[in-house]
Amino acid sequence: EKIAFFVEKPFDSKDLMMLSGLIYTIRDISIMPSLPHCVFPLDFIYQRLNKGFCDLKHTLSLEPDGHLSVCGPAYRECGVKLGNLGDNLNLADLWATHPFMINVLRETPRQITGVCRNCIFSRSCFGFCKVITYGAANSWVAPYPLCIQLYESQRFPEIYLHN
Repeated sequence: EKIAFFVEKPFDSKDLMMLSGLIYTIRDISIMPSLPHCVFPLDFIYQRLNKGFCDLKHTLSLEPDGHLSVCGPAYRECGVKLGNLGDNLNLADLWATHPFMINVLRETPRQITGVCRNCIFSRSCFGFCKVITYGAANSWVAPYPLCIQLYESQRFPEIYLHN
């Protein structure tokens, strides 16, 4: 069995740490929470956490009104509409020419800034949810808001930081 937890809006870091503690206690289930790896103990990450993460560069979402977006939060929170199914779209062209996708596709893990750049999970996490980050900081390469909160409140585990 798999369980997916989706946390689409930034919450208080203390509440999310409590949620991660509850998730940690679940046994015999593959879990893919929409939380960055840094909120979980290493043994949980390597042994039990489903290695899936939001991969904005390879995601397409069909919304109830027929619009295509990269994900539900991108559509609902940021108004990202790549096109509409009724418009006889060429997906390959859309993917390669839409301004939103051009910005996302040229981003690399080395460009991520702040605490996320210094995190040992930066290459797999990639700054976590780019849509939430963009909504909060108007930047694709800014650190994830929850990670900033954790770092500033000294709750970001030091063992997950380079240096």
